[in-house]
Amino acid sequence: MASLSTASNNKANTWQGVGAAEFDLRSDTMTKPTISMLEAITQTTLLDDVFCEDPVTNDLQAYVAQRTNHEDALLVMSGTMGNQVAIRTHLVQPPYSVICDRRSHIVCHEAGGVSSLTGATVQPIDAKNGSYLTLEDIQKYAVLDDDIHHCPTKLISLENTLDGRVLPLAEARRITEWAHANGIKVHLDGARLWEAVVSGAGSLPEYASLFDSVSLCFSKGLGAPIGSIIVGSREFIKKARWFRKAIGGGVRQAGVLAAAARVALDETFGTDPHGQDGKLRETHTKAKKVTEMWQNLGGKLSQPTETNMVWLDLDAAGLGPNDLGEIGKEKGLKLLGNRIVIHYQVSEEAIARLGEVFELAMSGNYQRSTDKSLPISMTSISSALTGEQVDAYFERIQLPKAYHRDWDPALDLSFLSSPGFKGITFQQSLTKTCPFIMRKRRRGGYCMENNILFHHVLLFLGFEVYLAGARLFRVGDGKSAGWSGWEHSVNIVTLGQQRYLVDVGYGGNGPRSPLPLVEGPVHENIGTQTMRLAYEPLPGSRQRQWIYYTRNAEDQLWIHNYAFTEMEFFQRDFELMSFFTSCHSDCFLTSHLLVVKYLREGDEVYGKIVLDDDKIKKNDGGKNVLLQTCMTERARVEALKDQFGIELTEEEQNGIQGRMSALATSDS
Repeated sequence: MASLSTASNNKANTWQGVGAAEFDLRSDTMTKPTISMLEAITQTTLLDDVFCEDPVTNDLQAYVAQRTNHEDALLVMSGTMGNQVAIRTHLVQPPYSVICDRRSHIVCHEAGGVSSLTGATVQPIDAKNGSYLTLEDIQKYAVLDDDIHHCPTKLISLENTLDGRVLPLAEARRITEWAHANGIKVHLDGARLWEAVVSGAGSLPEYASLFDSVSLCFSKGLGAPIGSIIVGSREFIKKARWFRKAIGGGVRQAGVLAAAARVALDETFGTDPHGQDGKLRETHTKAKKVTEMWQNLGGKLSQPTETNMVWLDLDAAGLGPNDLGEIGKEKGLKLLGNRIVIHYQVSEEAIARLGEVFELAMSGNYQRSTDKSLPISMTSISSALTGEQVDAYFERIQLPKAYHRDWDPALDLSFLSSPGFKGITFQQSLTKTCPFIMRKRRRGGYCMENNILFHHVLLFLGFEVYLAGARLFRVGDGKSAGWSGWEHSVNIVTLGQQRYLVDVGYGGNGPRSPLPLVEGPVHENIGTQTMRLAYEPLPGSRQRQWIYYTRNAEDQLWIHNYAFTEMEFFQRDFELMSFFTSCHSDCFLTSHLLVVKYLREGDEVYGKIVLDDDKIKKNDGGKNVLLQTCMTERARVEALKDQFGIELTEEEQNGIQGRMSALATSDS
């Protein structure tokens, strides 16, 4: 029998050396299993783990449970399986909801598993400090009452590390103690908890013992070929084993996996509770070296380097999302977007080559990548638009070239100034709407069309953005007066540590530029109008929401236009909202016609022309001036052409007949 270190049948033994992993900085999952893992595999037991009979698997589970101060553990195939099995095990009887970070793996990278496997309401929230969730962040959204209108919070899922950032031990303790005092379970996605421990934030048992369950990964960073493990109480693991089986996670000869995992844990993390005798400390040192190399060339970071991940600010350096990847290929490196991940098999030679890549990139003396798509490390959501469509969009709104990659209010402003808000048609499909608006009909749409379109433009450009719903405030008598349901949409854009309201679909009183989500400051809008945000509950509600106010002059009262939350809305939400707004008699858009054209000189918006049902008004920064009253539908069609540049086909002109917003067909 040939030894493990020699080739057989004249074929190279791919287990020897680190191979391509040495120069692969895309993720710490790119590590290569080692000879010692292979040796452990050849010596492992091969009994049935579904019947709990395999000694090596059982020993690994007992060993990890002991090292984390938990009663029991369960080997699973992946971090995703570990999280999903743990969450399913905790959620016993609906209704229930799960609070987690908006950036978390269970939301962004696990194929919607929480919703599909548990039916739970998932409440993703933002970390106000931009790094990790605090108790105050969670308390703001936790549902503790027994009001039948609400979905009670039954589980909090935290992640450590998240994007390489550490959740401090003290904060983890605050959250878990508060949660347990309120009958809420807490799960930790600890796929990279090893990195937090090695950074000096706390020991493995100090962190793990706080939580009701923890998922730990053997392949991320530690280098095992496959496998994760979940720890918890004996009763919890017994039930978790049931759900693991239900989703196909029962493995017969699991000793093959467990043997390699045990080697990875002891050799790469180490046997010390703080991981100081393993191989991960050096990865943090190298990550700091990479950070210094980048910053010494004038580069900026999008977030601090705390463990083994370095996040580069490519926009600030004038680099496209795939430029570094293309330059890296020339140096024999594999790079992905703006994230550099150092694992223990990345060599000093690889770091030296990376320095050469940085120097070439910052010099500007390279061939730019034609691929403008965003790598998964930069966004978990892709734009529905092609580069050709975005170019056509920029041409349509006459956006100056200087703004095509840099965020500036002019991008928002230009969108408002050209197509405008025009509630003429109801088109539910983005794929139909985009070319229709940008190429053929040369006009805007209603709020959700405009904001969803703009959302995908921002996604294509690489901005961190999501859509949220908003409630409109309707003035007047009748059953539609007061606060509406979800009838409007807005974009929430994150720049650095600050989130902004971006709304290009509200119409005449909408914000002409991004508004920071900060309560109090007054901002200039169009003409003499000013705007501000408040964070307060609506009448009859205990939960606070952001409310967008405008005031037409300093001596006038503030008007509340709409309220919105920071909860992300998805396609199905907008399908329901769009159906209601286009069909229900209580909705503003089924009974009114509103068209807004913004007037500008250069980049400055100074006024607007508005068609409000039958009246055309002009406001050049002061009061509204009535220009025309349309007595018939024919007069309104002519006004759309003359004042707004909108020419309707005969079919479109006839489409309004029978609707509540229709005018008389003739002067008689």
